[in-house]
Amino acid sequence: MTQTLHPLETHILKILSNKPQRVIDIIKKTGLDQGQVRKALAWLADKELAHVDQEAQQIISLGQSAKKSRISGLPEKRVLKIVEKSPQPMSIIRAKLDSDEFNHAIGFLKKQGYVSILDGVVHATSLGRGYYYSKTDEERVLELLFEKEYDYHLLPEELQTTVHELAKRKGMIEIKNRVQRAYNITKKGVEKRSKVQDKALTGKLTPALLKKKEWGLFREYDIHVTAPRVYGGRKHVLREIEKRVKEIFIEMGFEEMRSNFVDTAFWNFDVMFFPQDHPGREIMDTYYLDFPKEGNIPRGLAKKIKDIHETGGSTGSKGHQYEWSERVANQLLLRAHTTQTSFRYLAKGRAPPYKYFSVDRVFRNETLDATHLNEFHQIEGFVVAKGLTLKNLCGMFKEFYQKIGVNKVKFKPTYNPYTEPSMEIFGYWESQKKWLELGNSGMFRPETLKPLGITVPVIAWGLALERLVPFQYKVDDIRQVLGHFVDIDSIRNAHLIRGLIEYGST
Repeated sequence: MTQTLHPLETHILKILSNKPQRVIDIIKKTGLDQGQVRKALAWLADKELAHVDQEAQQIISLGQSAKKSRISGLPEKRVLKIVEKSPQPMSIIRAKLDSDEFNHAIGFLKKQGYVSILDGVVHATSLGRGYYYSKTDEERVLELLFEKEYDYHLLPEELQTTVHELAKRKGMIEIKNRVQRAYNITKKGVEKRSKVQDKALTGKLTPALLKKKEWGLFREYDIHVTAPRVYGGRKHVLREIEKRVKEIFIEMGFEEMRSNFVDTAFWNFDVMFFPQDHPGREIMDTYYLDFPKEGNIPRGLAKKIKDIHETGGSTGSKGHQYEWSERVANQLLLRAHTTQTSFRYLAKGRAPPYKYFSVDRVFRNETLDATHLNEFHQIEGFVVAKGLTLKNLCGMFKEFYQKIGVNKVKFKPTYNPYTEPSMEIFGYWESQKKWLELGNSGMFRPETLKPLGITVPVIAWGLALERLVPFQYKVDDIRQVLGHFVDIDSIRNAHLIRGLIEYGST
């Protein structure tokens, strides 16, 4: 096994002793560069041939202000130099120091009784003159650190207190935390060293060596050592699912739509017939922008929406029976759903039939748990055509989810301000033996379509992309694939099994 050592390891193993040696000392003894020494020591430590002791250090050095003070003197001493022979006005002293130096020096000297100030004139006291001619601990520290950095713990105790005081002053002392490592040979290392051969070992076979027959002993290689794994780039698991979702909708004849993260409350709520006092619009559920606070809305459509909210307009509805506020509608927010994208596209006035989808990010002030995030992706879509019913919507879902790998789905009636009838979609989660809510859907109400000039039925949905993860990956918590709980190794090790991607170690 000795022959499996790298030449650098052999070289350093010969100079290690029972007494711990610092890396810098080993560099001096071997003549090798720092990189070679650190690499070889790490190898020896991994093989338990060397032991490493680690000691935390606080390395102190002079800051820029301290270097200036080392040359021209501490600010307090410079003030005393000016006033030591005769009192001087504050204005003269202020002109010879910068503001930080002046404020500290005058404050310190007054507090210690080294100067007195009368009518804006600074006088040195007898105590101050004695202080001026003495050598202070501050000056001793500056002298000590002028040539080199120092380990704080190696300073005399009285100077440690001085360093703490100097560190409170801007630019005087810099403190860096370091780890000092020292290496010594282990019992196993001593045994290995006794078997090391002085004759050079050949580590690489070349054509020249074969021709000249100049090789000596070949260094053995441990073929059982596990090589480090190299990770190439790969798509995130959500990107894989997103790609498949988009492929399915395009196969089904849909067009993709896009919009921005930030939008007005008008498109996010008002157009969708959310009353302006709806709980979902509260700050505890929705992220509103601090700046800018408001955006622009289409005035013509705003008048129609106002009428719908207040009286129901010509829809036969009574509306919400309140005074609609344009100021509330102008508020900017991070979109709480991508249904606002659907209504922006519906407002373009395209002649039916047509159908759109999107997969994009939304933001809600949710409480985080295994199935809820406050930032996630929504699969949005709608179909505009004559004669559409809820039956068409159910059929569309069954086709989509079978293609994505969710074989068992069911529907449950629910309420939405903007759809009627409305229903939730559930998929059966095999690993947990339970039904998981996948999204919401329904047929847009006349109150949402009439202002846009749409007279034919519209079926629509908003589905959670992250909720599809458990159906394709071995994961029970969606926080494992999105957010700050993500385990990068699990993402790296996701692999394909039977046409689906398995989430977990290979």
